[in-house]
Amino acid sequence: MYYFKKDNEARSDSSAEIGDKRMRRMIFLLIAIALLGACSSTRYAAYRVITEPENAHVTYIADGEHMGLSPTKTWWSWNDSGDPIRHYIRVDKTGYESVESSFVIYPKYKTVDEAKEDVKDIFVLLQPTGYGEEVNRTVMITSDPSGTAVYGNQDYLGKTPLEIPVFFPDRSAQLELRFERSGYGTERRVLTVSDNAIHVVLHRLK
Repeated sequence: MYYFKKDNEARSDSSAEIGDKRMRRMIFLLIAIALLGACSSTRYAAYRVITEPENAHVTYIADGEHMGLSPTKTWWSWNDSGDPIRHYIRVDKTGYESVESSFVIYPKYKTVDEAKEDVKDIFVLLQPTGYGEEVNRTVMITSDPSGTAVYGNQDYLGKTPLEIPVFFPDRSAQLELRFERSGYGTERRVLTVSDNAIHVVLHRLK
Protein backbone atom coordinates (compact mmCIF):
# COMPACT_ATOMS: atom_id res chain seq x y z
CA MET A 1 0.00 0.00 0.00
CA TYR A 2 2.83 2.32 0.84
CA TYR A 3 4.54 1.94 -2.52
CA PHE A 4 1.27 2.22 -4.35
CA LYS A 5 0.52 5.46 -2.55
CA LYS A 6 3.97 6.79 -3.24
CA ASP A 7 3.64 6.02 -6.97
CA ASN A 8 0.25 7.68 -7.04
CA GLU A 9 1.69 10.80 -5.47
CA ALA A 10 4.49 10.80 -8.04
CA ARG A 11 1.98 10.53 -10.84
CA SER A 12 0.00 13.36 -9.32
CA ASP A 13 3.11 15.56 -9.23
CA SER A 14 3.91 14.61 -12.81
CA SER A 15 0.38 15.55 -13.95
CA ALA A 16 0.69 18.91 -12.24
CA GLU A 17 4.01 19.53 -13.98
CA ILE A 18 2.49 18.64 -17.36
CA GLY A 19 -0.38 21.00 -16.63
CA ASP A 20 2.06 23.79 -15.87
CA LYS A 21 3.90 23.19 -19.14
CA ARG A 22 0.65 23.28 -21.05
CA MET A 23 -0.30 26.52 -19.35
CA ARG A 24 3.06 28.08 -20.19
CA ARG A 25 2.68 26.98 -23.80
CA MET A 26 -0.79 28.47 -23.93
CA ILE A 27 0.47 31.78 -22.54
CA PHE A 28 3.34 31.78 -25.05
CA LEU A 29 0.89 31.10 -27.88
CA LEU A 30 -1.37 33.94 -26.77
CA ILE A 31 1.61 36.32 -26.66
CA ALA A 32 2.70 35.21 -30.13
CA ILE A 33 -0.81 35.77 -31.47
CA ALA A 34 -0.85 39.23 -29.90
CA LEU A 35 2.49 40.08 -31.48
CA LEU A 36 1.33 38.87 -34.87
CA GLY A 37 -1.76 40.95 -34.50
CA ALA A 38 0.39 43.99 -33.81
CA CYS A 39 2.51 43.26 -36.88
CA SER A 40 -0.57 43.08 -39.03
CA SER A 41 -0.91 46.88 -38.65
CA THR A 42 2.04 47.37 -41.02
CA ARG A 43 1.11 49.39 -44.09
CA TYR A 44 2.86 49.19 -47.47
CA ALA A 45 3.34 51.37 -50.53
CA ALA A 46 5.12 50.74 -53.83
CA TYR A 47 6.98 53.16 -56.08
CA ARG A 48 9.43 53.30 -58.98
CA VAL A 49 11.56 56.07 -60.48
CA ILE A 50 11.09 57.12 -64.11
CA THR A 51 13.30 59.66 -65.85
CA GLU A 52 13.39 61.55 -69.13
CA PRO A 53 15.65 60.49 -70.74
CA GLU A 54 15.77 56.90 -69.50
CA ASN A 55 18.76 54.78 -68.39
CA ALA A 56 19.83 57.22 -65.67
CA HIS A 57 21.48 55.98 -62.47
CA VAL A 58 19.23 56.35 -59.41
CA THR A 59 20.76 56.41 -55.91
CA TYR A 60 18.98 56.38 -52.54
CA ILE A 61 20.68 59.24 -50.69
CA ALA A 62 20.11 58.01 -47.11
CA ASP A 63 22.33 54.92 -47.45
CA GLY A 64 23.92 55.39 -50.88
CA GLU A 65 22.23 52.29 -52.33
CA HIS A 66 22.15 52.13 -56.12
CA MET A 67 18.51 51.58 -57.07
CA GLY A 68 19.31 50.73 -60.68
CA LEU A 69 18.80 52.37 -64.04
CA SER A 70 15.58 54.20 -64.79
CA PRO A 71 12.88 53.13 -65.07
CA THR A 72 13.75 51.30 -61.85
CA LYS A 73 12.20 48.13 -60.53
CA THR A 74 9.44 48.46 -57.95
CA TRP A 75 10.64 49.54 -54.50
CA TRP A 76 8.75 49.28 -51.22
CA SER A 77 8.04 51.66 -48.39
CA TRP A 78 6.34 50.68 -45.13
CA ASN A 79 5.69 51.55 -41.49
CA ASP A 80 3.27 50.61 -38.71
CA SER A 81 1.53 53.97 -38.51
CA GLY A 82 0.55 54.67 -42.10
CA ASP A 83 2.17 58.10 -41.78
CA PRO A 84 3.72 59.60 -44.93
CA ILE A 85 7.40 58.83 -45.56
CA ARG A 86 9.73 61.23 -47.38
CA HIS A 87 12.44 59.72 -49.57
CA TYR A 88 15.50 61.41 -51.08
CA ILE A 89 17.15 60.28 -54.32
CA ARG A 90 19.88 61.44 -56.69
CA VAL A 91 19.70 60.88 -60.45
CA ASP A 92 22.84 60.91 -62.65
CA LYS A 93 23.37 60.49 -66.38
CA THR A 94 26.37 61.34 -68.55
CA GLY A 95 25.78 64.57 -70.47
CA TYR A 96 23.03 65.74 -68.09
CA GLU A 97 22.89 67.74 -64.89
CA SER A 98 22.60 65.62 -61.73
CA VAL A 99 19.31 66.01 -59.91
CA GLU A 100 18.54 65.51 -56.22
CA SER A 101 14.84 65.04 -55.59
CA SER A 102 12.54 64.20 -52.70
CA PHE A 103 9.05 62.77 -52.69
CA VAL A 104 6.46 61.55 -50.19
CA ILE A 105 5.00 58.06 -50.10
CA TYR A 106 1.83 57.17 -48.18
CA PRO A 107 1.83 53.53 -46.97
CA LYS A 108 -1.83 52.56 -46.88
CA TYR A 109 -2.11 48.94 -48.01
CA LYS A 110 -2.19 45.95 -45.64
CA THR A 111 -0.31 43.62 -47.99
CA VAL A 112 2.48 43.87 -50.54
CA ASP A 113 0.19 42.40 -53.19
CA GLU A 114 -2.31 45.22 -52.68
CA ALA A 115 0.47 47.81 -52.93
CA LYS A 116 1.64 46.24 -56.20
CA GLU A 117 -1.66 47.22 -57.75
CA ASP A 118 -1.00 50.91 -57.07
CA VAL A 119 2.66 51.62 -57.89
CA LYS A 120 3.44 55.34 -57.67
CA ASP A 121 5.61 56.64 -60.51
CA ILE A 122 8.21 59.23 -59.47
CA PHE A 123 9.12 61.29 -62.55
CA VAL A 124 12.42 63.18 -62.84
CA LEU A 125 13.25 65.40 -65.84
CA LEU A 126 16.97 65.69 -66.65
CA GLN A 127 18.42 68.75 -68.38
CA PRO A 128 21.51 68.64 -70.63
CA THR A 129 24.78 69.86 -69.14
CA GLY A 130 25.00 73.64 -69.51
CA TYR A 131 21.22 73.89 -69.93
CA GLY A 132 21.05 77.24 -68.13
CA GLU A 133 23.93 78.87 -70.03
CA GLU A 134 23.44 81.90 -72.29
CA VAL A 135 24.13 81.34 -75.98
CA ASN A 136 24.97 83.89 -78.69
CA ARG A 137 24.95 82.70 -82.27
CA THR A 138 24.65 83.88 -85.87
CA VAL A 139 22.08 82.02 -87.96
CA MET A 140 21.90 81.93 -91.75
CA ILE A 141 18.34 82.09 -93.10
CA THR A 142 17.52 81.28 -96.72
CA SER A 143 14.36 80.57 -98.67
CA ASP A 144 13.03 79.41 -102.01
CA PRO A 145 12.19 81.80 -103.55
CA SER A 146 14.63 84.32 -102.11
CA GLY A 147 13.55 87.82 -101.21
CA THR A 148 11.04 86.51 -98.67
CA ALA A 149 10.28 88.74 -95.66
CA VAL A 150 11.30 87.22 -92.32
CA TYR A 151 9.72 88.07 -88.97
CA GLY A 152 10.95 86.95 -85.58
CA ASN A 153 8.46 87.09 -82.70
CA GLN A 154 6.49 89.67 -84.75
CA ASP A 155 9.58 91.84 -85.44
CA TYR A 156 10.68 92.38 -89.06
CA LEU A 157 14.21 90.96 -89.49
CA GLY A 158 14.81 91.48 -93.23
CA LYS A 159 14.56 89.55 -96.49
CA THR A 160 16.23 86.29 -97.39
CA PRO A 161 19.03 85.49 -97.68
CA LEU A 162 20.16 87.07 -94.42
CA GLU A 163 22.27 86.39 -91.37
CA ILE A 164 20.87 87.34 -87.99
CA PRO A 165 22.56 87.42 -84.56
CA VAL A 166 20.46 85.54 -82.04
CA PHE A 167 20.74 85.67 -78.25
CA PHE A 168 19.35 82.73 -76.28
CA PRO A 169 19.05 83.44 -72.54
CA ASP A 170 19.31 79.68 -71.93
CA ARG A 171 19.34 76.46 -73.93
CA SER A 172 15.58 76.06 -73.72
CA ALA A 173 14.85 79.39 -75.43
CA GLN A 174 13.23 79.49 -78.87
CA LEU A 175 12.56 82.07 -81.56
CA GLU A 176 9.49 81.75 -83.78
CA LEU A 177 10.15 82.79 -87.38
CA ARG A 178 7.48 83.72 -89.91
CA PHE A 179 8.10 83.85 -93.67
CA GLU A 180 5.86 85.93 -95.93
CA ARG A 181 5.92 86.72 -99.65
CA SER A 182 3.19 88.02 -101.92
CA GLY A 183 1.53 85.20 -103.85
CA TYR A 184 2.85 82.51 -101.51
CA GLY A 185 1.53 80.84 -98.40
CA THR A 186 2.95 81.88 -95.04
CA GLU A 187 5.49 79.48 -93.50
CA ARG A 188 6.58 79.24 -89.88
CA ARG A 189 9.65 77.71 -88.25
CA VAL A 190 10.96 77.53 -84.69
CA LEU A 191 14.62 78.47 -84.24
CA THR A 192 16.34 76.67 -81.36
CA VAL A 193 19.78 76.88 -79.82
CA SER A 194 20.98 73.94 -81.93
CA ASP A 195 20.16 75.58 -85.29
CA ASN A 196 22.96 77.16 -87.34
CA ALA A 197 20.91 77.66 -90.48
CA ILE A 198 17.31 77.47 -91.67
CA HIS A 199 16.03 77.03 -95.20
CA VAL A 200 12.33 77.36 -96.04
CA VAL A 201 10.46 76.48 -99.23
CA LEU A 202 7.34 78.54 -99.84
CA HIS A 203 4.40 77.27 -101.89
CA ARG A 204 2.63 79.41 -104.42
CA LEU A 205 -1.02 80.06 -103.76
CA LYS A 206 -3.49 78.62 -106.26
